[in-house]
Amino acid sequence: MVYRGKENTIMNKAKKTASVLIAGMMGVSLLAGCGSSRSTVTTTQTGSNVQTGSEAAPAGGDTGSRYHMSYVMSVRDEYLSLLENAVVKAADENDVDMDLYYCENDSSRMIQYIEQSVNEDADAILVNVVASEDQDACMEAAGDTPLVFLNKAPADTSKLNERTVFVASDENLSGAYQGQFIADYFNAAGQTDVSYILLRGTEGLVHTDLRTNNAIAEMEAGGLNLTEVATIMGDYDRTAAAEGMTELINSGADFDVIVSNNDAMALGAIQALKDAGIDPSSKVIVGIDATSDALAALDEGSMKMTVLQDAIAQGDAAVMSAINIIEGNELTAGTNYTVSADNPYIIYVPFVKITP
Repeated sequence: MVYRGKENTIMNKAKKTASVLIAGMMGVSLLAGCGSSRSTVTTTQTGSNVQTGSEAAPAGGDTGSRYHMSYVMSVRDEYLSLLENAVVKAADENDVDMDLYYCENDSSRMIQYIEQSVNEDADAILVNVVASEDQDACMEAAGDTPLVFLNKAPADTSKLNERTVFVASDENLSGAYQGQFIADYFNAAGQTDVSYILLRGTEGLVHTDLRTNNAIAEMEAGGLNLTEVATIMGDYDRTAAAEGMTELINSGADFDVIVSNNDAMALGAIQALKDAGIDPSSKVIVGIDATSDALAALDEGSMKMTVLQDAIAQGDAAVMSAINIIEGNELTAGTNYTVSADNPYIIYVPFVKITP
């Protein structure tokens, strides 16, 4: 936990922790391809009927593992690849046979893979939804099979129950931490009139709205008079953000701050500034995730702040909560995680503010 007024000590310690976490993640190899794969046995691309590896894994729980689960992913971006690695690592450590499905931001394919997992007798299903509004369809497709929404919030958390839970970090805080940092930064500099560019993530996701709205609310609460220069729809993608930022630079846009819904887009904007001969350190650029590239940007001064979203802990908590549901235990049994005070079917892994 990070408390305002103790940032210098706590956040510097947190940055070291983030570096260790990400270094650990890089030791887990990425599993390639789109479609589905069996993490402990082979790589299989069912979406294109292409299969690699010496032998296909049998369906169901026939590999001798303790449990058979599926992880259905909306897309593989920079952060979600780290999260995928974390899920695979946690599965391996807990003798879980994990199928991986990539639905390429296709909601219908996501539901198809959930149904396929049920038909193959998966003991539990983890899903990173394409859109928050897909919640009901996911729950219907899963039926009685334990379902863990991972990282991306379902639209209505009041529908969660003993067999359908949510593991993530509390997105009411990530954007708020950004806004607090920006307000403190400019107040310390004696500047209250601040112009900003927003790099906005994928539409249709609860956390995109929460990150955006809370960042702006905290900047305003901190006494800043804000002027929005532009919003770039970056879809959480580095290249899309770089292209949008380049267009703005070429139009002659002037600004003080770049508020990015994630690190990947912030890094894309930084590259666009560098390509245009503009020193990124002359701007206040903030992100979310604390990826390894973002930590390097903090070190060089091109980013001023990020927020650690602990992929290792989220992946571990998701697998452990699924195991506990299967075994009829308390959701957090055998772990150091805690459920939300507002909903006993939610596990929030804390966000942590990180500065140089």
